[in-house]
Amino acid sequence: MDSTHQQNTSEQSLAQPGKHSIASPSRPTHFSIRQALEEPRLDKDPDRSPKDLPTNFYTVEDFRLSWDCFLKHPSLRQNTPLWNILSTLKWELIDDKVCLYFSSHAAAGEFSSIQQVFLEHLRQELHNFRIQFEPVVKTGQLPKTIYTSEEKYRFMVEINPNVAQLRERLGLDLYD
Repeated sequence: MDSTHQQNTSEQSLAQPGKHSIASPSRPTHFSIRQALEEPRLDKDPDRSPKDLPTNFYTVEDFRLSWDCFLKHPSLRQNTPLWNILSTLKWELIDDKVCLYFSSHAAAGEFSSIQQVFLEHLRQELHNFRIQFEPVVKTGQLPKTIYTSEEKYRFMVEINPNVAQLRERLGLDLYD
């Protein structure tokens, strides 16, 4: 009878919110990604002016590590086109400006969908709130050239001189 009374008491303490209760209102009953990601942000504080935000020094290596960290985010991995754009994107740091060199307007448009989230990530990671993106689209058209068989052959021989020996040994003709 004592063990039944103890069992009922422990069941009641679990069912009633209290100090040691699992169902305590102070503890969330489920995990929330939104709540986990909503940390206090220095740039969202209305009492702070932009001049008061941190502007720590960072190196190119620090920037690259923060960039790689962002690329490992699971939601970005699921967006294959965007992940491909970011993983192959060429960039250059000029003071607190990050020049991003896109190969097309479509790639720049795809990037714009996450630009603000990415910028906030870099600012938080590097503790520098003056970082800005400057997207640059390089759409240089290469001249279309038709190469003859002889030109292709000379180009391959420049890369690898053994191609000429192979052609002679096999008795190959360029005009077949």
